Amino acid sequence: MSYATRMNFNQLFTVDGPVMTPNRLVNIMGVFRGGAEMSMSHNSINGVDLLSWQGKDLLVEVRQFAGQEEHYILGLAVQ
Repeated sequence: MSYATRMNFNQLFTVDGPVMTPNRLVNIMGVFRGGAEMSMSHNSINGVDLLSWQGKDLLVEVRQFAGQEEHYILGLAVQ
């Protein structure tokens, strides 16, 4: 089962300086033509410094299986 929801960055991560620690099981996805695409370079994902998302709402797909929840970050939530 899965559902999309809006979650604040601070619910998913704890930030201490330049270090982000996930508070939950998190996957970060960039969706392009139906497939997952992720590029890690220069401490960014697809050119986005994730610390710039601090305090902002994200669009998150929550997937539940085998008693666990995984949080797939799809991107920033639109206002």
